[in-house]
Order: sequence, then structure tokens, then C-alpha cells
Amino acid sequence: MKTKINTIEALISEKARLKALYMAKEKEIENHLNVIQDNFGVMVLESIIPLNKSEKATSNYIFDTLHQIIAAWMPEAGEKLAKVGKWVRLVELLLTSIISRFVK
Repeated sequence: MKTKINTIEALISEKARLKALYMAKEKEIENHLNVIQDNFGVMVLESIIPLNKSEKATSNYIFDTLHQIIAAWMPEAGEKLAKVGKWVRLVELLLTSIISRFVK
């Protein structure tokens, strides 16, 4: 921004505005990094073994139903699945890709 700052109050105001903008952008970047860290394995696997949308939707439906059944029958197993969610998701993607390749 190429505005002239003539007074000390304007300078302080601009400094506060820029600091708020900086903090907002820093938080946004932190959120993006957290998403990448939480889903890194899944993103890598999906780029190596791509699945189309219908395959993903079908596998998500099947595995979500399976998780609900397991949680209903064995609540302690459902809690354990929730704790290791990203590893379970990786295994689900591997199974889906393997099954989809052999069924076609």
C-alpha cells in the first residue's frame, strides 16, 4: 500500500492494522499446516493410488457403517478406532484401492 503516513497516530494505526493482518495470516498458515500434518499419509496414498469419487464414496459408506457396527457391539473398540483414526483411514484406502483393482 502506497499511502503517505503524515502523523504519528497514522503510523501507530497502520502498524496495528499490519500486525492484525500478520496475526490473521499466521493463524491461517498454521491451520493449513495442521491439516497437512494430520492428513499427510492419506494425501500421499491418494496421489500414488488414485481413486475416483464413486470409489471413495462407496468405501467411505462401507467403512463408516462398519465403524458404527463395531462401536455399537464393542464400545471400547470404537473408542480405540477413534484414537487411531488416521491410521485406520490409511488402511481403508489401501483396502479400497486393492479391492477396486481386482474387481474391475
